[in-house]
Formats: sequence, structure tokens, C-alpha cells
Amino acid sequence: PFGSEMTKTFAEQTACVIGVSGTGTLVAELLARKGVGHLILIDFDTIELKNLNRIVNSTIIDAEHNRPKVEMMAAAIKRYSPDTRVTIINASIEEREAVIAASAADILFSCVDSMAGRSIAELICRCCVIPLIDLGVTIPTRKDIEGNIHVADVCGRIDYVRPNGPSLTDRMVVTPNGLRREYLLQHAP
Repeated sequence: PFGSEMTKTFAEQTACVIGVSGTGTLVAELLARKGVGHLILIDFDTIELKNLNRIVNSTIIDAEHNRPKVEMMAAAIKRYSPDTRVTIINASIEEREAVIAASAADILFSCVDSMAGRSIAELICRCCVIPLIDLGVTIPTRKDIEGNIHVADVCGRIDYVRPNGPSLTDRMVVTPNGLRREYLLQHAP
């Protein structure tokens, strides 16, 4: 599976990673190291000190300068995969330029932590006939008898969505109530 034919095929592909944080940086790094020819990175956020424990390639200097996540990851990829062309979109997937960029990919990876972001990625998948891999991680916590917070579990989820197959809505990953909650939290807390 890792022969010259696969390398040639990957080099001809465009992959888009939506959300370049904990999961997204790992996905982007693996795609670049496998030789994907064009990588589109979409994220609106900057690196903070609290992110350093989970964002691959990030540094204290990146956090101190509030460096955009997409810029940091693009620079890192150039160091170990100089033949990978990287397009960065320092914007939310809700922005027009991000939707247009994502729609040019051969495959989408949704690594966002919002239902709205997942919903938009799925709409792009269906409208542009592009397969989507949606990844999610949940880390529930619990309090001990002294009130200290501890990690209770780590749960991961990977959904593959074909343009003509079951959706994230069908699988209850995206729900109308969840979208409404997110909207209200953002616009009318």
C-alpha cells in the first residue's frame, strides 16, 4: 500500500483540513508526510498557551505571538514536505472564501469542534460530491470528593460521509437542537 503507485496517486490529490487544532494538525501532518500534492488548511483561530499540549508543531513563541494556526502548520509542513503545496485560509468555514477553497478539494477532513462547522462541511460534501471524513474527540471530566477535576474518559469518533450516503444528521452527530444551542450560545448567551 505504500509503494510508488500510491505516492504518485497522493501527489495528484488535494485534501482539505477544516480545523487545524489538536486533531487537525495530526491529520494535516500525516497527509503531508504521505505526499498529498495540495493541502488546504482552514481555521480562523490563533495558537494560545493552553493549546500547546495538543497542537502538533506549535511552540511557546507561536502562542506568545498569537500566530494563526494555519500559518504555523503551513510553515511546519514546508520543513518536512517541501513538495506539498499548502493553501491557508485564515477564516471560519462559515466564510465564503473558506467554502470556495474547500469545494476545490478531492477529500474533506472535518476536525472542528462545532456542530455548525460539521454541518457546513457536510453541505460542501453533498453539493460538490466530495467525500468527507469527520473526526471528533470528547474528553469528559469528573470531580473527586475534594472538588478536583480529573479526566474520566477519552472518546473518539470517525464518520465517513459519502455524498450519497448516510449523513452526520442521520447519525445524530449534527442535530437541529444542537445547532440551535450553538447559535444561541454565540448570539444570545
